[in-house]
Parts: sequence; structure tokens; C-alpha cells
Amino acid sequence: MADEQTPERPAGSGVPLARSLALSAVGLLLAGAVLYAVSIYSFPVFHGLIELFAASTALAIFFVAWHSRRFLDNAYVGIVGVAYLGVAIIGVLHTLAYKGTNVFPGTSNDLATQLWLAARYVATLAFLVAPFFVNRRVDLRAPLLGFSALTAVLLAAIFRGAFPPVFVEGVGLTAFKIGVEYVVVVALMVAFVLLVRVRASFDQRVFLLLCCSIAMSVGAEMAFTLYADPFGPANLGGHFLYAGAAFLVYRALVHVALEDPYAVLFRRLKQREEDLQLANRLSEALTRIVSGIASTLDSQAILERVVVLAATTIGADAAAVSAPDDDAWVVRSVHKHPPDVIGTRLTAAQSAHIAAAVASREVLVVEDTSIPGIFSRQLAADYSIGALLTVPLTVRDEPIGALSFHFHRPHHFREIELDFARKLGSAVALAVENARLYETEHEVAETLQAGLRPQLEDVAGVEVGWSYEAAPGVGRLGGDFFDVFAIDGTRAAFMIGDVAGKGIKAATTTATVRGAARALAYVDSEPVTVLNGLNMTLARRGLDAGFVTLLYGTLDVVSGYMRLGIAGHPSPYLCDRREQPDYEHAIDPPLGLFPERTYHSVDVQLAKGERFIMYTDGLIDARSDGVPFGEEGVYRVLAEDTEMSVWELSSALAEAAAAHTGGNRVLDDVAVLAIRFVGR
Repeated sequence: MADEQTPERPAGSGVPLARSLALSAVGLLLAGAVLYAVSIYSFPVFHGLIELFAASTALAIFFVAWHSRRFLDNAYVGIVGVAYLGVAIIGVLHTLAYKGTNVFPGTSNDLATQLWLAARYVATLAFLVAPFFVNRRVDLRAPLLGFSALTAVLLAAIFRGAFPPVFVEGVGLTAFKIGVEYVVVVALMVAFVLLVRVRASFDQRVFLLLCCSIAMSVGAEMAFTLYADPFGPANLGGHFLYAGAAFLVYRALVHVALEDPYAVLFRRLKQREEDLQLANRLSEALTRIVSGIASTLDSQAILERVVVLAATTIGADAAAVSAPDDDAWVVRSVHKHPPDVIGTRLTAAQSAHIAAAVASREVLVVEDTSIPGIFSRQLAADYSIGALLTVPLTVRDEPIGALSFHFHRPHHFREIELDFARKLGSAVALAVENARLYETEHEVAETLQAGLRPQLEDVAGVEVGWSYEAAPGVGRLGGDFFDVFAIDGTRAAFMIGDVAGKGIKAATTTATVRGAARALAYVDSEPVTVLNGLNMTLARRGLDAGFVTLLYGTLDVVSGYMRLGIAGHPSPYLCDRREQPDYEHAIDPPLGLFPERTYHSVDVQLAKGERFIMYTDGLIDARSDGVPFGEEGVYRVLAEDTEMSVWELSSALAEAAAAHTGGNRVLDDVAVLAIRFVGR
């Protein structure tokens, strides 16, 4: 993106701006040298050449503007062009009325000076009016009629003697003439300011040539307030400046128009083409930036990426991201500013532009920080900021930060750049908010997970081994759980369960079931009592609590007598027996589905040293190409059992299931609990 400090190449001509201006300067110098030599020979000839050149350029400007009126999309050129018809007519009459030509016998230099002032009226009025019609289509017949009428009125007033005297032979200029010249000077200065304000609508060459022309016209007018002799040096200098001004207008509106019509006649079309190219580039860049920040859920990393990518895209010299902290704004990330700026708390004056952007929910633009305004002059001086664009980052009307692009020099921001900034702000705010929500949920999940991790107490008379792997997800928070705890001096309780669902919701149900099971077991440890109580608790919470599969049992650590209750859960496997117990009449539905359901239990006698394995369905559901690990996989691993410890048993089963998937992640939680009865 070309900004104001980068010379642009005019489309079509291929001539750089500096070279174009240099050619104009060389042309003026050469013409000035020739004309000065002519003035030494004959001032009237010199004057005639100057005025005829000015009149011919005025006619050329008129013809170019009038015959291209159907294509003009910038009425500035058209209005100045049609006005110059009157300037050309009056200029020719001024040349013919000049002392020494004898075209109008019996007249003095007053007539020529009056005609000069009339031409200045018309030209100055054109430059004053034209800026108000920039980038507008105007039917040039109306301004042509208006300026022609003004020309006719002025000529009628002059030739009928109604125009005030402006030059008295032997005395010099009248007060009226000098006063009017100063009014013209002020009007030209105003026209200059108006032109600068609409400079973005002009090709840069045309704009600079017009500015130089108006400036030289001001110089000429000042010179024409000083002479007492029409052939004196002040008049000579004024005519040189006047010729230069006419030449520059010709260069701006005729020569450049013929050399590069897009620069003058079709400026808006050219601007639209450039805008389209810029819009496409910024759109593609925005897509890349959004893709880049979407690849992370770290809010700080998002800000660090955006501040670099966006600043590079929009052509900023530096950038910074600030975030609210209590009642202040703190710099969180920077690009091409000193790193020690990060963490700086901005004062109310330094952050006034941020507060204003956030309050308005709109991008804030400061095109020139040297002009007093909302931006801190001290901050601009400290960090060489000549212009800035601040983008508020808000989500649901809540400010979460602000992104500021800094330019070392004043910069004119185009609407396309502002649109890019708005879209970028929305995308960044959403990405940061999503990252913060993830970080919050992740923190909650980690906290819950820490509370749910097995912390089995040592129970005399049994050895316990386990393996647990949560399925992929937020905080790796699973719904499988298990527990082993002592009820009294001779009995231990154990359980393994699976809560429907994943994440925080499943974790809260897990915590509820584990806590409630322990509480019920301490009162009455019988499996039927515990399962019935848990079922009623979950059923009363409703379907939002989900359902739970659970294997719960008690073990007499002296006798080896075990009693089991199975609520929709896979049955346990006794590792040291060829024939498994009959669990059929003890297998009941999962907890939480049927409030009135009565649960059952089954008794099993363990021998000293006997082991048994319990697991969740994530183990047997582990798949490879759609084929589950299944109970057959469990049996295969246990068939290779060579008196493995309970830790080795649980680990071997989990590893075998993982190997069965071919290295893919298991999609459900996997929990394995192994217990060995050693007795007391």
C-alpha cells in the first residue's frame, strides 16, 4: 500500500513524480531566461508573449475540460476549465489594452489593469468554488453560463466606465486596486487550503502542480500591489510569476491529461481500481490473519501474532495492543516498539484515544498527531507517532482490549483500510474471547480433574493396582472413576463406574456418585442398599445428571467373602479361575434411569491370593478399523498371565487396548482396577 510519504508512479506514463516536477521546473527556467531576454529588448513584446501564452493555456484548459465533460468524474477540473474561457477572453483584451499596443486609442494603463483584475476575479472564484464539487458529476453548462455571465458583467462595467479606477498615471495604483489584490491573495490562500483538504481525490502530480500554481499566483498578486510603473521590476517579477502559474496549471490539467488521462479525467475510476486491488489484498491478508489466530487458544499468543501480521498488512510502522486493568489500560504486546513498553500502565491522558474508541465502539483515526486533539502529544513525541488508527476489541459490549496502528508521519486513511480494521477487530475480539473461555474452562477442568484423580487409601488385606486414561477433550476430564476404601476393621469397599458424557458435566456427576457412595457405605455397606440409594439420588436430579454404570462390592479382608452389585456395568473377571461366577441375576440397569428399580447382589468366595479385574467399557470398545478390542482381547491378555502383580495386570490390559487401535487415540475413557485378596 502506497502511503503519503511514498512517491507513486502515475498510471500509464511511467514517469516518476520527482521527474515530472523536475521537467516542469526546467521548463519554467528555460522559458524565464528567454522571456527575460525579450523584456530587455522590449517590455511590451515581453508582456504580450506572457499574456498570450496565459490566454492560450486558459483556452487549452477550457477545451480539454469541455470536450471531456461526459467522462469527467471530478468536477474540480470541469469547473476550473469552463471558468478559464472567461479568463482567456479577458486576458486577450488585457493584452490588447496594454500601453503601447494602441489597439484601444485614447485609453490609459488603467484599462489594462482593470481587465487584469477582472481576470483574477474569475480565476480566483473558480479555484474557491471547485473544491466543493470534488468527486461529483456536474452538468458543466450551468457553471459555464455562470462564469460567462460574470465575465460579461465585468467587461460591461469596465468598458462602460462603471468599474472603479485602479491606476492613475504619474501616481500609480489606487487604494482600491491594492485592497482588491489583497482580497484576491486571501481568497487564493483559502483556495489552497481547500485543495489540500481534498488532496486524496487527485493524482499526486496534479495536486502538487495545482498547489505550486496557486502559490505562484499569490506571489504574482503580491508583486502587482507594489509597482508604480507598468514597466518597472515589480511588474516584471509579477508577470514572471503569473506565467509560471499559468504554465503549472497547463501542466496539471492539459499536459498530464493528454499524457495520462486516468490521472485527470478518470481519477475516480483509477481510484476505484486501486481501491479494488487494495481491498482484495486486505481481504486475503485478513483471511490469513484469522487462520493464524484460529490455530491457537492462547489469548496472549493471539495478540502477539495479530500485532505483527496486521501491522505489516496495513503498512503501519509500529503497533501496540492494550488491555483494561481495573481503571487503567496496560500495554500487553507491541510491534517495533521497545520491548520494555510491555506492561506499561497508561495514564488517563495517554489512553484517551483508547477510551474514546472503546466508548464509541468504532475505529478512531488521528491522521496528524501534530494537530491538537485527543491523542497525547507527549506520547506522539516519545514514540515518533505521526498518525494512528485505534481499533476497539469488544465482545458483547464489553471491552477486552484495543489495537493501535502507529505511523511515523501523517497518514490519510482510506475507507477500505478502516473497513479492514473493523473486520479485524471483530475477528480478534472473538478469537481472544474464545481463548479466554477455553482457558477458564480448562482451569476449571484441571481443578476438577485434580480432585477426581484416584487417591486410593491403603486397605489392609488387599493389594490394589489401577490404570486410567481420559479420552481427548477439555482438561482431559473423563467420566470414569473408581475407589477402594475401608469400611471398618474387617471389610473393604470397592467400586468402578462410568458416567454418561464427558467434560465438566460428567465430572460433577462423578464427584456426586463417589461422594454419595462413600456416605451410603459408611451407614450400610450392602451393595443393594448403596445402589438403591445412588439410583434414587440420580433419578431425583433428573435427566440432566445423566446415567451411571457402576460395579460396587464389599470384601471381607479376613475370610475373602465378597458381595457384588452390578448396575449396567461390565462384570468383573476372576483371573485365577477357569470358570467365572454366575452374575446373571445381579446384573441390573444403569443408575438414574428407573427411580423405582430395586437392585440385587451376588456372593463370591475368594481364595487367598486370588485376583480379579474390573474395567470400564472404554477398554473393550477400543477399535481398529471398526473392530473392537472386546472381552476376547481381555481374555487373551489374561491368558498370558504368569502371576503378574495387580499393577502389571492393569497396565497390560490398558496397553493391549491401546496397541489394538494401531496407535490412534482411544475415543473413550479407559479405567482398569485390579484387586488381590491377600488376607489378614
